[in-house]
Amino acid sequence: MVSEQGDKEQEVLSLYKVAAGLVSLGEEIDDDIANSFTPSFDKEEIDNLNKQITKGNIVAQVILAQLYKTGNGVEKDKQQAFSLFQTAAEQKDILAQYCLGLAYMEGQGVATNNEKAREQFQQIINQLKEKKELSYLRFSFEKQEDTNNLPDYPRDIRQWIGLVARDKLSILHEKEAKQQLATANQELESFMAMIAHKFRGTLQNIEYDIEEGGNKKRSLDTVHTMRGLLNIFSVISTEPEHLHELLKRDRQGKGTILWVLEKSLIFAISQLLTIENVDKIKQHYFAYAKKTGKIPATTTRLAWYNDYFELEEQLQSEWKDNFNQLLNGATLDDIVTWMNERFFPIEIKGVMESPIHFDYYGTTASILTIVMVEILFNAVKYYASEIRTPLQLHWIGEKDVCRFLCKNPSAVEERSGKGSGKGHHFLSIIANKLEGSFPKPPFQDNYVTEFCIPTHLLIEEP
Repeated sequence: MVSEQGDKEQEVLSLYKVAAGLVSLGEEIDDDIANSFTPSFDKEEIDNLNKQITKGNIVAQVILAQLYKTGNGVEKDKQQAFSLFQTAAEQKDILAQYCLGLAYMEGQGVATNNEKAREQFQQIINQLKEKKELSYLRFSFEKQEDTNNLPDYPRDIRQWIGLVARDKLSILHEKEAKQQLATANQELESFMAMIAHKFRGTLQNIEYDIEEGGNKKRSLDTVHTMRGLLNIFSVISTEPEHLHELLKRDRQGKGTILWVLEKSLIFAISQLLTIENVDKIKQHYFAYAKKTGKIPATTTRLAWYNDYFELEEQLQSEWKDNFNQLLNGATLDDIVTWMNERFFPIEIKGVMESPIHFDYYGTTASILTIVMVEILFNAVKYYASEIRTPLQLHWIGEKDVCRFLCKNPSAVEERSGKGSGKGHHFLSIIANKLEGSFPKPPFQDNYVTEFCIPTHLLIEEP
C-alpha cells in the first residue's frame, strides 16, 4: 500500500512536472494548448509540494517556484520564485535553468542581467549538446515513456526547452550587437563633436592674431597645443594600456597643473566670446549691462533679448578684443580678475600646491586640457547666481586618485537647451580609458562636476 501511494505521488509529480514545463514555456506555445495542460493547485497539493521539497525533490521545487511566479494556488511572489529557481538551477535542473535565465533577462524578481541570463541559456545548450538532443524537435503533447530518473524531463520537453533557450540566446546576442553599435556610434559622434569643439576656439585665436597682426609667440603656442590635442585624440582610440604607459612616461618636465588651468581658462573663454556662442552666455552680458548701468536695473531678461541685441553684440565684440589684448603676457591672476569684472568671481584651491609635472604639450597636458576646457566651458555657460557666488575650482591630490572639482552655482533653467551632452559623454569615455571616473552632473541647481584620475598615472608612487 505504501509502495502504491509512493508510486502515485511520483506519477502526480511527473504530471505536475510536464505541466509546469508547459506553463513556463507558455509564451512559446499556443495559449489554449498551454492552458489545457495547466492544473489548478489546491492547498493540499501545495502542502505536498512543500513536503517533497523538504525531502530534496528538485521537481517539486521547480513546480512551486512556477506557482509563485504565476500566483497559481499561492500569492504571487516573483522574488520567492527566483530564489527557488536559483536553488534548483544549481542542481542542473534544465527547466529551472531556463526560468532563471528568463528571470535575469526580463528582470523578474531580480535586477536585469543579460550576462547571467546568457550563462543559464548556454548551460542548457551545452547539456543538450552532450546528449545530442538539440538536432530536432518532435513535440506531440502525448504522454511519453520517460526512462530517466527524476528530476530529468521527457525528451520532447528537454528539446523544447533547449530550442527556446537557443532562441533567447539569439535575442540576447542581437540586443547586445545593437547596443554595441549604438555605443560605438555615440562615441564616434562625441569624438567628432569634441574635436570640432576643441579646435574651433583655437583656430579662431590664430585667425584673430593674423588679422590683428598679433602675438606670434601666442599663435605658435596655440598650434603646439592643437598638435598635442590631435595626438591625444588618436591615442584615446587605442587600448587603455597604451594610454597608461604614455602617461607614466610623462612625469617630468616644466608643465604644471597651474599651467594647464591657465591655458584651459584661456581656451574656454576664447571659445565662449565668439559671435557663434553669444546665446550660450547671454546671462553674463545681461548681468554686466545692469551692473554697469548700461540698462535700467528693472530690465527683464525677456526685454534684454528683444530690445538690446545691438548692445549685446557690442559687448561681445568689446570683450573679445579686450580679452585677446589681455593675453599678451597675462597670468592666471590677471585672467581671474578679468573674469571677476565681467562674469563672476573664481576661487582656486590646490593648484599651486600640486607636485605633478609633465611636458608642456605631452600626453598628460593634452588630457588635462581636454578635461578642464570642457568643464570650464560648461561652468561659464551654466553659471547663474544673483549674489555672484564664486565658482570653485579645486585640484585635490590623494594617495589613490587625483580629483578636479568644479562647484558651480548654476540654475537648472540655464542648462536647458544649451548643450547636447556629447562633451560630458566624451569625458566619460576618457575617464573609463584611464580607469578613473566622471559621474554625469545631476540636473539640478548648484551642482558639482568631478573628474578623477588614478594618482599612479600622474606621479611616481613613494
